[in-house]
Amino acid sequence: MIAPGEEEIASALERCNRWGPLEEWPPEISAPHYRAHEHALRLLEDFVPADGRDPGRTLIRCDGHLAQMAIHMDEGSGYRQWFLFDDVWAAAHPEMAASLMRFGAHWDPRCRRRHARLTHCG
Repeated sequence: MIAPGEEEIASALERCNRWGPLEEWPPEISAPHYRAHEHALRLLEDFVPADGRDPGRTLIRCDGHLAQMAIHMDEGSGYRQWFLFDDVWAAAHPEMAASLMRFGAHWDPRCRRRHARLTHCG
């Protein structure tokens, strides 16, 4: 969702907020970046939130090396959290970075299954 030549991520997160679930992204999104971006912008023109989603309730915060988005999903499931950070932020906050990486792949802290470090907990 980052536009060609864009330097900051905030606008891309705003566009992601207006998009449907990742499972619904069309195959054209895997085209070369400039074509995929143009196609995505055309699709966003017709975006209508469904199932109680309210993009106006999404929260987005961006700093130099960390971006956070709490994307409003619907009244029942609330928000989905996104954390995007680079190696500079991770080096300054190693415990938090490790925790977020673990949460991204292994969300259940009580899981007793033995599986690979980045294998999704299911």
